[in-house]
This record gives sequence, C-alpha cells and structure tokens, in this order.
Amino acid sequence: MIKTVAITPSNFEQILALDADAFGYPVGTKTMYRRELVKNATVYGDINDDTITSQVFALPLHVKLNTATVKMVGIGNVASYPEVRGNGAIRRIMAQIQSDAYEDGAILSYLAPFSYRFYRQFGYEWLFDQKQYTWDDHTVPIGAKTTPVKRASFDEALPTMKKIIGQHPDFQFGALARDDWWWRFRYTVRLSDLKIATTENGYVMYRFEGEKLIIQELVTLTHDAELALWRFISSRAGTFKQFQLTDGQTRDWRDLSAEPMAVKIQQQAGMMVRIVNIAALLRILALPVEMVIDVTDDFEQNAGHWQINGERSTATAQLSGTVQAWTKVLLHARCAEILLQTGELRGDIQSARRLDQVIDFSQRPVLADYF
Repeated sequence: MIKTVAITPSNFEQILALDADAFGYPVGTKTMYRRELVKNATVYGDINDDTITSQVFALPLHVKLNTATVKMVGIGNVASYPEVRGNGAIRRIMAQIQSDAYEDGAILSYLAPFSYRFYRQFGYEWLFDQKQYTWDDHTVPIGAKTTPVKRASFDEALPTMKKIIGQHPDFQFGALARDDWWWRFRYTVRLSDLKIATTENGYVMYRFEGEKLIIQELVTLTHDAELALWRFISSRAGTFKQFQLTDGQTRDWRDLSAEPMAVKIQQQAGMMVRIVNIAALLRILALPVEMVIDVTDDFEQNAGHWQINGERSTATAQLSGTVQAWTKVLLHARCAEILLQTGELRGDIQSARRLDQVIDFSQRPVLADYF
C-alpha cells in the first residue's frame, strides 16, 4: 500500500535500514543526516505487513524563475529492497507524489538520477550540466590581493551568501531559491566539514579531503572578489596537491589559469526536471507569442492542447511533443528548432523559430545544489 510514512521511532529505524541497504552503507553511519532530512521531507512508502519495502523522499523546496519564486518538489533517497524491485512500487509512489505536488501548488520537480532512462518514464528530463575543474598545486589560479577576505562561521557568512546568490545572474532561472532549512541542512549537516571565507562581493565554501582541497561553491559579483578569493585558495598550494571545483555556472574558471591547457575539465550531465503543472508554468513564463502547443504526458492534468498563455485550447497545435521535450524548451535548455531536427518536437519550422525568438536561451538554467 502506498502512503506517507509517519516518522515514528519504529518507522525511522525502518527508513534508515532500507536506505542503508539500497545505497550500501553501514546502518547507523548516517543517522543524524537522515534524521535532519526527514524532519523536512515527506516520506512516501510502499508498506506491506507493517514493513516499508520501497520509499521515496519528497523535499519541499523553491526555485527562481526570474521574478517568480515557485514551489518545487525535490526527489531523493529512492530505494527498494532487492526482492521487491520491479513490482511497480516506485512507479506508484512517483505517480502519487506527482498528484500530491500538483494539488499542493508545485510547478516543478527535480531529482538526481541513477539512470536517466529510468526516470524519463515518470516524465523527467535531463536539464542541468556541471563542469568539474581540477588543478594541481602549480596551475591553480593564483588570484591577487584586491579586497579583504575573512574566514567566517556559517552563521556569520549566511547574510552575505544570501545577498550574493540573490544578485548573481546565474542563480535567477532554474536555481534553488534556498529556503532557510535547506541552507542549514545542506551546508551544516550534510556537509558538516565545510569552511567558509567571504568578501564584500563574494564567498567560497571549501573542505579538505586528504591532499585535495574541494571547492564546494565559489560565487562572486565582481572580478576583484574573484581574484581575492582565488588568492585565498591558492595560498594553500603548499599544503594541498590538488584543487577541485564542480559547478554549473557560466563562468569558465580556466580564464584565471595561467596554463589553461593544464586544467583538467570534465563536463557532466546533472539533475533532471519534471513539469508538475504546465498551465501554471506557462502563465508564469508569459511568453509574448500566440501559439497552441500539444503536450503528451501520462499525467492527464498536463496533457492536451494549450495556448502559450496557459489556457486550454481546442485549436490545432503548431508544435507537439512530450512533457520532457517541453521541459527542455520552456526552461531554456534546448531551442525548439533543434528539437524539431531531433524529432523530439513535431510541427513546422516557422512556429519553432517564432517560439525560440521569445525565449532567452542565453539564460541557461543553472543548479548548484544536489539532493
């Protein structure tokens, strides 16, 4: 039976046991982290004979879509015991989450997949990219002494970090509008060993891993702040042999490297997105074009013909595609003309070009968070 799980002591022990079995870690090693997470999550479970055999965490989060901040459901900790895998429980749970999210006013849902193919069957599509940069101690950007840098505790740094994230252009479309609980959970519980340094117009969060310094997040509003924070980081080149940064920002950090060919860079496919409520999304985007689109989706509230303003339509659609294809177009990941070429959209090229002209594809969706 699919139901939300009351977080009683007994159920919490079951949640931990299933999570540990599915993700291969010793029971008891992540108790604090999981306990803090379920304080904010809704846990959906398939319960048989009072035993949770499959479960999914649904996280109440928010996303920036330029001037709008919308509800988003983050999906995590998808787990089943081996003996029940393939029985359809995860499909039923995901369908229930989609229905509940829609009723609760959510517009989008994000998840980090173990398999992109698996989650496409639930309406999700790959949207975000990340780049992983790796420098050795001789090639890490050296920066410059431009503006004061101060090491700070999380509580001291939080107002500065909120201000900078709120103003940085890469964090205005598709990025999390980080709720207070998420800031604290992600950066003090989940990553409890983080250290932070700030300037007036930038900050860096970092941690140590053996001989490697991991830059968890580096966000700046000015070039002076960039230089100052990189000087702060590179000053540790005598202690650490390797420096690594993974992010989705449009900034190419090789620009600050004296030897850009020496920088190891790896592009990685990131998280997936599902449109929970396409009518509400279209109304928020308010695209200045007259057009009817057709959406194919197993979730019937999204399926059918829509005017681009979010109203139902009985007129002929100029462009047709799955909810996954429309996720790519409406959230600025791929232009409609390209998806016509790949067959993910159907229709005429003139309509695709008209739609592309009113979408700012230079504003790529960026996600710095993970769950």
